[in-house]
Amino acid sequence: MADQFKKDKKLSRQLKKLSSKLVEKAVRELGRRSSKSRGEGVHNARKRLKQLRGILRLVQHGISQKSYRRENRAFRNAGRPLSDVRDADIMIETLDQLIVHFSHQVKAHSFRRLRRILVERRRQIRKQLLEKERSMGKISASLRKAERRIKNWTSISNDYKILMRGVESTYAQGKNEMDTALTEKSDETLHTWRKSVKYLRYQL
Repeated sequence: MADQFKKDKKLSRQLKKLSSKLVEKAVRELGRRSSKSRGEGVHNARKRLKQLRGILRLVQHGISQKSYRRENRAFRNAGRPLSDVRDADIMIETLDQLIVHFSHQVKAHSFRRLRRILVERRRQIRKQLLEKERSMGKISASLRKAERRIKNWTSISNDYKILMRGVESTYAQGKNEMDTALTEKSDETLHTWRKSVKYLRYQL
């Protein structure tokens, strides 16, 4: 995480400031108007939401469990529809990379129909979300509400030891998920492990 908590300042104040900063960035990305830049805006907004959830995990031992669960749920729900848009982009990008990689074995035109299907699927998903200002507005509004709730937190611990406990918890969870992923070897368990690794990276 590029931002750092400074020990000579109150942790609670820094937490609120950093959270507000990330919400502002996410809302700004969601507000992009041109169709060409909206895909990038969605990608950047999702990263900010993941950073926010990483922060919550980092300080979870210094806030009430009720607050932790509520805000984690709010940021998770805000990111879900954005994931559909990003996944649709990734599927096309991955197909294009495969076409180039295996160009000496398979002709590009063999994948034209599949690519058309994926492009149409992406168009429909974008139309449902990105082209509806109301949908993007609802996501931004939910983030604003979460931001206001965080600003009004009064029971945040200023003990910096909670940060170490947060990192240890994220690491331990990731370690357990790694063991599960290596044992079960499924897409779902690998994806779950990958998310914890990302949260740990954001925290560090």
